[in-house]
Amino acid sequence: EILEGRSWQFRCQHGENECQGNIIQSCVMHYLQNATSYMPVICCMESASSALTEAQRCLQTHAPAVLWDTISDCVNGDQGNELMHQNAQMTNELEPLHNYVPWILINGEHSEDLQHQAETDLFNLVCKTYIGREVCDLGEDIAK
Repeated sequence: EILEGRSWQFRCQHGENECQGNIIQSCVMHYLQNATSYMPVICCMESASSALTEAQRCLQTHAPAVLWDTISDCVNGDQGNELMHQNAQMTNELEPLHNYVPWILINGEHSEDLQHQAETDLFNLVCKTYIGREVCDLGEDIAK
């Protein structure tokens, strides 16, 4: 990211469309506030043939109380730029520094072992590392 005037300019691994999608998702996360609310929107975008063209439909389908105009204003304004900058700062402050993607953190920690487990058996890793029991108890019932 580079500061140009009053706005940050971002360079994303897969180009401008990825940056635009990241800003949309940052704004969605900001307005929906909790993962239970925003993850269906993000999953919908990520599973679509084009995250950008399907973003509005995904929002309307999974979070109809939030108007697309609210997200669009965020994306195209200072707020979306600042949210994206905050995400970039969090990425740059990772310890150890990330050197590939996806860079998976479990309870704020990264290791090659955790990365491998997340990529091969995410369900059991989450259950082993989750602080609490409710979700994994339910998951064990589903897995049976």
